[in-house]
Amino acid sequence: NWSTDTRKEYTNLSEGRYTFKVRARNIYNQLSNEAYYEFSILPPWYRSIVAYIIYFILGIVLIFIIVRLSVRRLKNLNKELERLVEKRTFEINQQKEEILTQSDELERKNTELEKLSIVARETDNAIAIASPNGIIEWVNEGFTRLYGYTLEDLDKLGYKTMIDFSLGSNIGET
Repeated sequence: NWSTDTRKEYTNLSEGRYTFKVRARNIYNQLSNEAYYEFSILPPWYRSIVAYIIYFILGIVLIFIIVRLSVRRLKNLNKELERLVEKRTFEINQQKEEILTQSDELERKNTELEKLSIVARETDNAIAIASPNGIIEWVNEGFTRLYGYTLEDLDKLGYKTMIDFSLGSNIGET
């Protein structure tokens, strides 16, 4: 049962070192000495040392590119944040100036109102302060001395506005 084929194929051999040994029989059925052939099967190109070096270099380059892109993105974000902070700081400073201006104006008006309040309280003239819709909100002592009514008296009598007071009271008699 010996094969008469003079050719043999081996496929899908893993990489490594191999020794091919062969013996043959001649036509007289005599066995020959063993012959051998040593050979190596190299790994495919994508698993070679050169390929691994290239993979390593490509990995380093990829990491370098990712880091550079990340740094660039962070720098751009930082610039945008700085621009927003400057814009907001400018807006806050403008608001601060407006508030200071309004504060100064209110302080000036408050001082003026304090002076007017002192004059209104201390004068012998009758002074009544009414809201824009005519409701009496305050009367001074001069008003009370002249007409004989305090703000509470006017309220009890139903005099809510100066018109009510003018129509309802006998101003001429007092």
